[in-house]
Amino acid sequence: MKSMIWGAVIAACLTISVNASADVIEVAQDGLLFIPSEVIIQQGDTVRWIWGNGAHTVTSGAGLFDPNMASLFDFPLDAVNTTAEYTYDGPPGEYPYFCIPHFFLGMTGNVTVLPAETTGTEEATWSQVKALFQ
Repeated sequence: MKSMIWGAVIAACLTISVNASADVIEVAQDGLLFIPSEVIIQQGDTVRWIWGNGAHTVTSGAGLFDPNMASLFDFPLDAVNTTAEYTYDGPPGEYPYFCIPHFFLGMTGNVTVLPAETTGTEEATWSQVKALFQ
């Protein structure tokens, strides 16, 4: 019985946040375009780029002069590497990307990451824990 009470206390003290199931959003490459070029996702979602033709890259950053270029990813996208994936589990915000050889031709995209929705969130306060023993 004592172990059951302690188990309840420990469970009540924990904050449990479970992300809603993560999604995979697909972006096609067609010629010199990423389609769609703008996607909105939640933290924990994955973007999958799918090759269509030619030789390209999917490179994080705002362009060739971005000091943070390729800091998150730099994937080839071609006949050998027909898909590339990145899971956005960092902070919410704007995450631009581009194709290195075709940047000056406008081959760019953007991922907007929103805070993850949570389900089953429970927070226990000290008064709730004390109430277990009253």
